[in-house]
Amino acid sequence: MDNAAPHQRIFRRLSRNVVYLMADSAVANVSSFAILLIVARAYWPAVVGQVVTVMTIASVGILLGDLGNGQASTLLISRALAGMGGPSPGRTAAAGLAQAAAGGLLLGAGVFFLPDLVAHLAERFGQAERAQEIIALRGIVRLSAVWVVVATSLRQAGGVFAGFQKMQYTLAQDIVTQVPLLAITAAAALAACEWQWIVRGWIGWYVVAAAVALGLLVTVVRRGGERFSLAGYRPLGRLRTGAALFTPIAAGFILQYLAIAIIWWMNTGEMGYRSVGFFAPLWTLTRGYEVLLMPLATALLPAVSDAHGTRDPAVLASLVRRSLLVTGLASVAILVMFVAVPHLFLGLFGAKYTVFVLPFVVLAFGVAFESQRCALDPLLNGSGLARWVTAIDWAKFALLALLAVPLFSRHYLTGMSIAFVGAFVPAWLAKVALIRWRLGIRILAPAAALAALLAATVGVGLALRYL
Repeated sequence: MDNAAPHQRIFRRLSRNVVYLMADSAVANVSSFAILLIVARAYWPAVVGQVVTVMTIASVGILLGDLGNGQASTLLISRALAGMGGPSPGRTAAAGLAQAAAGGLLLGAGVFFLPDLVAHLAERFGQAERAQEIIALRGIVRLSAVWVVVATSLRQAGGVFAGFQKMQYTLAQDIVTQVPLLAITAAAALAACEWQWIVRGWIGWYVVAAAVALGLLVTVVRRGGERFSLAGYRPLGRLRTGAALFTPIAAGFILQYLAIAIIWWMNTGEMGYRSVGFFAPLWTLTRGYEVLLMPLATALLPAVSDAHGTRDPAVLASLVRRSLLVTGLASVAILVMFVAVPHLFLGLFGAKYTVFVLPFVVLAFGVAFESQRCALDPLLNGSGLARWVTAIDWAKFALLALLAVPLFSRHYLTGMSIAFVGAFVPAWLAKVALIRWRLGIRILAPAAALAALLAATVGVGLALRYL
């Protein structure tokens, strides 16, 4: 019998889960980074831009097909296991799988027909050149519809594992998924294959990985003493739960895809793909925060359910402060590295990328604030404030779009980086204020100290470099 105090059990379980998820994040993010690195070094930036464009279309389909469904499973299962009521974990998992199948098929069909629709619209608005660019990618985009269907199920499996707090299965799932993708990319690059064959290889392997993930999901549910059942399943209620959680989880992806769409649309022909090909490494490098912080974000949501289950406000307050301390220290440490030796990181992709030092440093400063959502979002979502988080994030998206168009046209990627800073910092301030206002936890002073430290870090770095 575990005689530890409730808060000790919560933090011990959280620590164990974070260890598994850090290993998982290392596998997933390092593999993704290595894949982009291989493609960037083996092909020209315009080709990188085409690969990123196809991946973006598929990824948007996966996000919309899931629509927070995986996160809903995490929240509902963790609440049930914490004694907070709701459907049983087995029923939640079954409902999640049913919704993943429906969402994946619907968005897969949407991706399949998307190139023809967008090309038609481009021609109607007198953009014949745009229409030809889109038609040129039609075949590979249509094939990526299969990717959308199977990857939607993969997201649901991850949500169920997190709900049961069996993060070791999340690690196993990503090892099976990501490592072979890296091998496929390396083999195709060495053989000097056309880039389309790399994407075809990824899609083929995703089918295998989805089958393995579903097998692991069944194992976790049955070992938890649960049975799959759709009894009492209410699709609209489940959809509302997922939709409320969708924006905070997908915020980083939405921002990336929004920036890519703006960059691509504001350039024509090869220059559009070339610009996207330059932006992708900048964004990927600065998102290196996620290697450290996304494991905490995934483990925090069930931990917040556990904290609320104790009915002790001090437990939640302690969880909030510790989480912000971890994300704050990590963001400062990584920003120092990026500001100190930007050429080292950019040089990984080749000499053609080292000219973008200034936009890289500015973007890293903005992402240092955005990375705090890895603590802020699960703390707020798990406390029933998901609608507030969603409203803040959509305001952030709108602000980015308003700033990015004029700034990118005048200052290219440096302008885009400034637009990100202008969107990230107000959103961070709003979420910190929400924790103080709605949860009554005093965090304004440490948050102000963190903001000052981040600003001082990037200010000193830019002064030493350019003054």
